[in-house]
Amino acid sequence: MLQTMGYLLIALFLDGAEFDRFHDDAVNAVGEHQRDHTQGNAQIKNSTCSHDKKFACQNYEILPCALASSSVNSPSLFETFRDRFPGTPTADQEAAMHALVRYLLEPAEERLFILKGYAGTGKTTMMRTLAHTLRHIQMRPVLAAPTGRAAKVLQGQMKRRAYTLHRLLYLTVRDPSGGFSRIRRPNKGTFQVFIVDEASMLGDLGEARELFQDLLRFVAQGEECRLILVGDEAQLPPVGQSFSPALIPRHVRDHYAWRIGGAALFEVMRQAADSQILANATAMRQGLLASEVRFPALHVGAEVRRLRDAHEVLEALETAYTCAEPDAVVLTRSNKRAVAYNRQIRSRLLWREDVLNAGDVVMVVQNNERWMDPEDSAGFIANGDMFEVLSWRNEEERFGLRFADASLRWLDREDAPNIEAKIVLDALDSESARLPEASMKALMQGAREEAQHVPKAQRPAFLREHPYLQALQLKFGYALTAHKAQGGQWRDVFIEWPYVPDVDEAEFIRWMYTAFTRGQDRVYLIGFPDSTFADP
Repeated sequence: MLQTMGYLLIALFLDGAEFDRFHDDAVNAVGEHQRDHTQGNAQIKNSTCSHDKKFACQNYEILPCALASSSVNSPSLFETFRDRFPGTPTADQEAAMHALVRYLLEPAEERLFILKGYAGTGKTTMMRTLAHTLRHIQMRPVLAAPTGRAAKVLQGQMKRRAYTLHRLLYLTVRDPSGGFSRIRRPNKGTFQVFIVDEASMLGDLGEARELFQDLLRFVAQGEECRLILVGDEAQLPPVGQSFSPALIPRHVRDHYAWRIGGAALFEVMRQAADSQILANATAMRQGLLASEVRFPALHVGAEVRRLRDAHEVLEALETAYTCAEPDAVVLTRSNKRAVAYNRQIRSRLLWREDVLNAGDVVMVVQNNERWMDPEDSAGFIANGDMFEVLSWRNEEERFGLRFADASLRWLDREDAPNIEAKIVLDALDSESARLPEASMKALMQGAREEAQHVPKAQRPAFLREHPYLQALQLKFGYALTAHKAQGGQWRDVFIEWPYVPDVDEAEFIRWMYTAFTRGQDRVYLIGFPDSTFADP
């Protein structure tokens, strides 16, 4: 019944089948060998807590302090930290300052610090103040985030350069066969503090686990380098996991043998408390932490707007997407719904009827090394990187799929050269996260058959360089799932009430909390039932 109302509200917008259906200045010159990661013996006690219900354990036992410099002591560094902090810190923030100071004055020795905090509690203010304070002890902050969009947001907030983790950790080099390979970038830095934001996005399954291990190895390789993971545990966990492993002290200690320090921020800062977006997000977080998990009643107004019918939806979308400098996104639960919105926004609002047009915003949905200039420090194009299409040409069909050549401009890297790449057009409208498995199998089979015509020793390099097999997979970036949007922020965010039968209440709240906190100025609610509002 609730979802029926939601669908009726957008019936005029989605009709018919549509309705159904960072650089090297952060690290020193490259060396040839990596130092092996030596496993440390973690000796830390952490109070028992469940990551399913209690999201911020503060009872970390930090190992005895050993000052890094005889000229700096804990009280003087704390006073410097406190004096640089804008305004009066909350009790949580002051406790976090003490914990951070003690962590910084210990020998590094494979220890990391986890700073957890919910939306509006001042994580960014803490990071910005910390970055300024580090110079007092001759340490250098290096900022990073999991995705290009998250790094761009972090760079804007911190007013200093931020890197993606992939750009920080890896290099792309030409191998003996003539192809390109990704290698770990050695860390020859000294007294650096690596601050990684949006750490809730860091998983430890499959490739994500390799990334997290490489991050720990990279930090440990430097001289007196430290790692601070910053994140919000109320956000969505990585895909395929029920919690955010990088934010769980016991998990990191037990699985990676690193000593852990940490702090958690709960109290919303006074400035943030005036934000209607954050007020609703805070209510969601409180509902998530309640003894009985429950979705709160939402409050609407100038910042959070309820769109009651299809005409209001269309009018609000048109205003957001056709202004001089659009900065908007529609967030959906499923890839299928995101595809439907992308189709309609392009055709009905932007008047783009071709399969792809110059000016289109697209997101890469699979890591790709084939089309990067080897001189570009980014190393490769990462899943989640966003581009503007400058032009496209030479459409052709191969292996049952449509391909084209495209010129693309980075949206999250202002200093980067444009990309010239082969793209697979079919991925744009695929209702799955990327090309369907059957299409990928056919493409791989076709490429392997072509590889039979080259010497056996050269076949791996042939496949790595195959322009069609390695074609970029793109999705339009006007509407995204909340998972794909995580780490980003937009001026205007539209959230569609999702159809989620029998979904876990805590999972649903995390999804909605993540979606809400993508909004900077305005959040628009599409298809939300009356029962979700404090004053329908």
